[in-house]
Amino acid sequence: MFFPDATWSFVESEADQIRKTYGYGCDDSEAMNVDSDKEGINLVSNLTKRKTTKITKGKKIKGRFRRFLSNHGKTTHLVRFKQGYGEIDEHVGFDFLRGKYLLICCFTVPILSYDDSAEKCRAIIEAYNELSQKNPPFEMIVVAKMRTDVVYNQKAAFDHFYSAFSCLAIPFSDFETRGYICSSISGSNLGLDDGNSAILVDPNGIVLHKDEALEYFFYHGSDWAPFLGSTLHDIYTQDEVLRSRLDPMHPFNKDRVNDDQLKTPLSLYGDILCCDPSLVLRRFHAETDVACSVLDLSRKYVGLYLCINRSIMEEIKKAHDNCLAKNQELEIVLVCMSFSEETNLYYTELCNAMRFLNIKSWFLFDYNSKSCRRLWRIFGQGYWYPEEKLIIIPPNCESGELHGIEIIKKFGINEYPFTRTSILKRRLEYLRSLPPVFSSLVFKNGLTQNGLGFNEEQLQGKNVLLYLDFGSGADKLYRLLIQNYENIKAMGSEVVFVPLRGVEKHVVEHCWNRQMVERVVIEYRTGFNFEEMPWPYMPPWIAAKSKSDFKKTLFFPEDDRIGSYLFAVGKDGKIVSRNVEDRLNTDGVTESLFDDVLESDLAFRFAHMPISRDDDYY
Repeated sequence: MFFPDATWSFVESEADQIRKTYGYGCDDSEAMNVDSDKEGINLVSNLTKRKTTKITKGKKIKGRFRRFLSNHGKTTHLVRFKQGYGEIDEHVGFDFLRGKYLLICCFTVPILSYDDSAEKCRAIIEAYNELSQKNPPFEMIVVAKMRTDVVYNQKAAFDHFYSAFSCLAIPFSDFETRGYICSSISGSNLGLDDGNSAILVDPNGIVLHKDEALEYFFYHGSDWAPFLGSTLHDIYTQDEVLRSRLDPMHPFNKDRVNDDQLKTPLSLYGDILCCDPSLVLRRFHAETDVACSVLDLSRKYVGLYLCINRSIMEEIKKAHDNCLAKNQELEIVLVCMSFSEETNLYYTELCNAMRFLNIKSWFLFDYNSKSCRRLWRIFGQGYWYPEEKLIIIPPNCESGELHGIEIIKKFGINEYPFTRTSILKRRLEYLRSLPPVFSSLVFKNGLTQNGLGFNEEQLQGKNVLLYLDFGSGADKLYRLLIQNYENIKAMGSEVVFVPLRGVEKHVVEHCWNRQMVERVVIEYRTGFNFEEMPWPYMPPWIAAKSKSDFKKTLFFPEDDRIGSYLFAVGKDGKIVSRNVEDRLNTDGVTESLFDDVLESDLAFRFAHMPISRDDDYY
């Protein structure tokens, strides 16, 4: 199994804190009752009486910025730690900060494993390592406020925390300055309220951002530089274009992608993973590592698994195994989205899960800040913890499939290649191949109107609205048809009604004759007064027996099969639309009701399928 080099650790579990502070074998209750050290006591007492500096977004910090960082001259210098060691590498004067963008972050230390500060810390560490080497000039100061409720050996915890950083810091000995800065930035006389706070200052000393700076770094990383609103706008625009190309069926996305963008095939390495095409990915295998470049993978049918907590791994495994058994091409690339837990723990649990499921043929795309944060932005859509995704990327195609795992869950593992476009194509071909509806379904069972028989010849050469009801009763569609029926007849068309809400078997068994069955169905189940219906209909006791035929022939698994449906049937008896109600309600009775829009109807249904919470975004 191939793993990248393990990153440093700055996260503490509560048990680790107790062991580090009080030694092994210490009882939790004993540990919690031990007093904090001198620094903690002094820090708490001083915080309650310290005056803070008010910091306002869009303005300079009151007084000289150097006086603020030095706590009015009490701190003489900053320190830089040696990353990976927790040792001071150099002392740095305040003049070093002139002409630079400066991010000042405050964290309550040690950071617990369930605290979101760990994810923000990791984001700014990665961003700093990149931005410190680029323009505009950038520097970061991380200020630690030590916890006073649990940790005893605060110096050890302080050094352990800073072993993850190579940026600047306020020395441990200057606890008053650390407390003063944390209180000023958080706006609280008692220091940090939620564990973290920050400000971003431009080279002129103006505060550009406050706490939202950490959120921006979490979602955008180093791409956020030079920290302008226009930069965020450009990032959001690029994100929306990619999301639209991965979800082109949604009507809101059609206007977000222009024709020029669709002329170029969707690139696995350029548009999605943002990596070098020559990057080599390794396959998880029990005996050997099998490598393949991203460029070679882009020529294949790829399923991109955004792995956060392994919640859909087993379902993807079943679908992939089914494809392998049928010799269907599908390469799974697992993207390591290790945001919410320590890297070592993430890879250990990932390795264990893949071995448990006997996964040997998936490729691994190791954690990459730029690409992973972009994918997190696009598919998280404002959620701190987005759901895992399976994105289907066909070779040489202008668009992909955003909802791969939802399709597998909804339609099963046999719906290869797991895209709505392919399913829509098969659905359309099936409906086009059906024989005329009325000869095969409706008149096979018989119609009646006003108590008299109704022959198939009476519908020949006519456009027909087929009204199917699964139990909604005399709802708004019924009233809409009643209001427009005369105009429908005047246009030479007809309405045919089929009640498909079934009757329980035990109800029918207790009826003495057909008339009683009819009365039970009409009075207790359908909610319709058939004697007042102006159009032909299928008697409910007959329709009850034909319900399964209609469901199997005209409906698909994704259809709700509740409420009512209004189909348009052309003069040849073929279905030309499965969603006429909206157009009838909006445009009234026109010849366009019977235009062949079957493909767009199906596409609309797939675009609005309630298969993912992402629909809430639109």
